[in-house]
Amino acid sequence: MKHETWVILEITSRGEEAVDQGVLEKTLLENSPFTLSDIFIPIIKYGGKPVWLMEGYIFIKSGYSASDYFELKRTHLISNVVSQIDSRTGLISKGVISSKDLQDLLKKADDLGAKFEPGDKVSIKNGDFEGFDAEIQDLYEKDNIRMYTLLITMRSVEIIISTDSMSIEGI
Repeated sequence: MKHETWVILEITSRGEEAVDQGVLEKTLLENSPFTLSDIFIPIIKYGGKPVWLMEGYIFIKSGYSASDYFELKRTHLISNVVSQIDSRTGLISKGVISSKDLQDLLKKADDLGAKFEPGDKVSIKNGDFEGFDAEIQDLYEKDNIRMYTLLITMRSVEIIISTDSMSIEGI
């Protein structure tokens, strides 16, 4: 079984502002080969305000060329790649965080986040339905993360989706 790891990057104060404005991921995607699911910014919304779990750091899945991570410094949003390069492979291998440790971090974030119940109204803040309002239909756990089934009503169309607690906020 392959153990997935994450490269640790330190962001600048400009990077933190980009997180607050909700544009850091978009900027990183425009300037790199990374996909959205490969980027993790450890914040949660608590009382409508972003709360950093590890202030000043973001995580990007390992496995890309080391230059892909270091090129992000040109955006002036990333100040340092904390992880180190393996001289044999040219890939980042030292100073990475395992998926399990990152999952533990997500669990802690989930525990800090708001707890929603069926019938609660929420706003979707990530993904294809970002910005839509929805109603909690059900909740369940997947990989120790609280998940929600949401009902989105648009005119005469109803859509049911599943999402994690990090992707929604109360309204």
